Amino acid sequence: INATRIAAYCLWVIGSILFILACCLRKQIAIAIGCVKTAGRAVNHMFAILLVPVIQAIGLMAFVIVWTYYAVYLASLAEITTEDYEFDDNTKIAVRSFEFDDFTYRCGWY
Repeated sequence: INATRIAAYCLWVIGSILFILACCLRKQIAIAIGCVKTAGRAVNHMFAILLVPVIQAIGLMAFVIVWTYYAVYLASLAEITTEDYEFDDNTKIAVRSFEFDDFTYRCGWY
């Protein structure tokens, strides 16, 4: 019960501080509300501005699709070489590596 009473006192102090802060910042809060109202009116008059994020997302998806196609195409140009390694207990491990020619390697940097 004492812990609850102490927590209540702390919350009353925090609430009082926030109330005093809100009273002191009343003018700044009014200015912020005015800014939000003006921005709302601007969006209402320029409704097409809401399409900007959608157009950006479509452009990004188109770029990623083309980039992925290009990357997969470049990766498919490699020649796969396989090297076998043997260990003393008759364990074989095959390691595959990709070898690109100089032109393909340089294209990969773009």
